[in-house]
Amino acid sequence: MKLFLSLILFLSTTQAIAAITLINVDGASNSDIIANNSNSSEELAPIIYGGLAGSDCTSSDITSTCDSCALVSSTASMACNTNRIFGDLLLTIYFSSSSKTGLPIITTGEEGSSALAQTDRSNSSTVGSQLFISIAWDIICNAVAGADCDSVTGSHYKTLRLGVDADNDTALTSADDYTTIKFIVSKPTVDTFDSTTKSSANGINSLIVFPGDQKVYIESLGFPSSYPRVNSSIGIFKFQQVRIIYSTSAGSALPNDPANYTDLRITGEGEQIDVSPDLVEGLTNGQTYHFRFGSVDDAGNLSNVFSETITAQPSKTAGLLAEDINCFIATAAFGSTLDSRLNSLRQFRSQYLLNSEVGRKIVKLYYNYSPAMAEKIYHSKALKLIAQAVVWPVVFWVEAGLQYGFLIVNFLFLTLLTLSVFGYRRWQKC
Repeated sequence: MKLFLSLILFLSTTQAIAAITLINVDGASNSDIIANNSNSSEELAPIIYGGLAGSDCTSSDITSTCDSCALVSSTASMACNTNRIFGDLLLTIYFSSSSKTGLPIITTGEEGSSALAQTDRSNSSTVGSQLFISIAWDIICNAVAGADCDSVTGSHYKTLRLGVDADNDTALTSADDYTTIKFIVSKPTVDTFDSTTKSSANGINSLIVFPGDQKVYIESLGFPSSYPRVNSSIGIFKFQQVRIIYSTSAGSALPNDPANYTDLRITGEGEQIDVSPDLVEGLTNGQTYHFRFGSVDDAGNLSNVFSETITAQPSKTAGLLAEDINCFIATAAFGSTLDSRLNSLRQFRSQYLLNSEVGRKIVKLYYNYSPAMAEKIYHSKALKLIAQAVVWPVVFWVEAGLQYGFLIVNFLFLTLLTLSVFGYRRWQKC
């Protein structure tokens, strides 16, 4: 009998908890309330983000986030958020309950804890009707991070309860109808970095930009082992995009104007992380551009902005010769980027050259100086023959190394070279 009653109580409690449906959120940097809607599990709880990157952009409009990116005026500090929260900003959550009537209420995650926010009786519910509740972000920041929003540093999260106070005791218990929502409040700890301090960055810390026809390609992303996690202790909080900031002058390559940047979605995981699309389009051929990059997290915070610039100049010739792989001279010699002989060069570049500091410098030098040489080769039959004679041994060495290992191939090459020199000297003595 006791087992039967316990089962009835459990089922009724589960039904009550699962009866909240989240409808919309206003006044947040970002939210994920649809995919995990009405799930009381803390692991799968809906998430509401409050991003605090950049300068305080407090507004008299306490119903809308503000744009701290618009305030960026120099390279000294470029972390920002186009939907930044502030202490007086009201977070409004719209929801409904299919099982209870009562007042909308938010409490901490503990059973029976007192209300953080509660509406008056004019917003009392009927079953299935749309409800809303508003709460200042300063209250949330204190509940989640233990400080007012202006004093928050780093990333913090806590699970709170949202529901209908059916018994009017200013708390949410099994007698009421509620769901859990995970709140994440974050102010990035890494604003900008340069080539000497990139080890401190927890976002993308290096990449290669190379030119195409009215575009540039983004390749060889460098990142720490924890990437794309923003904070190793909060597994669900991640970087979602790489922001490529660019301008025709280095000083103007700032994230203060949407026309100056493009966000590329992060794909893959582990060592296979990449961006999609992997290019920035709509550029002018022959114009030198200055590029910076940063990482954008779930809360919309732009951080880890590279303070130095990377330059590239799109061109029609580069586009013809560089589509997809940018094997300039090899493409000019063989005539097509689709030639199977170039696949090995692409693989060697990606697997070996781009995975070492020296290799990346070699690739950068190649991208800077080879397009002009490639254009001359492309239009000259004699130069094509010379280029093919030079490239063929390289392709053979690369293909053999990729198949059998470069240690073995290099050993055989050195052995063959030694025997050839020895044989030549013997021949001269005869």
